[in-house]
Amino acid sequence: MRVHRHLAAAALVGLIAAGAPFGVAAQALKLGAGVCQLSPKPGDKPPPAATGRTEAMARRAAPTNQWYSTLMFSAQPEALFAQPITVKPTAAGLELALPSKEVLPTVRRDVEIHYPHKAAVVLSPVAFQPGRALLAKASDWAIDIEMGQGADSMLVTVAHGSPYAQLQLSRGDLRLRLPAVAERLHAAADARVLALRVGAGAGSKVYALFGPSGVVFEAVS
Repeated sequence: MRVHRHLAAAALVGLIAAGAPFGVAAQALKLGAGVCQLSPKPGDKPPPAATGRTEAMARRAAPTNQWYSTLMFSAQPEALFAQPITVKPTAAGLELALPSKEVLPTVRRDVEIHYPHKAAVVLSPVAFQPGRALLAKASDWAIDIEMGQGADSMLVTVAHGSPYAQLQLSRGDLRLRLPAVAERLHAAADARVLALRVGAGAGSKVYALFGPSGVVFEAVS
């Protein structure tokens, strides 16, 4: 399906003393019954390179324990659990899903509760291929994901705790792919809204896409 026009749809950080190379004798500061290392210990590995950031974000610290940290440290990020939705940037575009609860038995004879990411909707630009996903902005609750190449850009805004993801394209139309069987629900009173039931049976979920004024939802093969 093609959508014409744009679719609006404290971290613990390792501090390394300046000029203290890895492999030299570590300096320790005794604090009560504990000890604080003031420099890396011999054999410590250097911190991973946070290459998945825009130039502006590269001037900020890269927290390793945020829900979006995989964006910064992996060329192929894992799914981001924004709760309640999950999103996953891929070479094909942005996957979006509303995970379902799964109860899995274990060898310990108990169970584990999982909410795995399973792509229900894949959003991508028609006019260009999305590039590597980069963290373009981060606040207390929301992030911007930049998926562009050159002057072309697909910007995705996701907020923790929000069921919405907002997409903006620098040019062209937006393509919507549905990996599973889907049914278009009755026409909404507002032509800017596309409602879909994705999946079959009790496991199906309803997704809605909200476009700007003048949007046209067109089915393509």
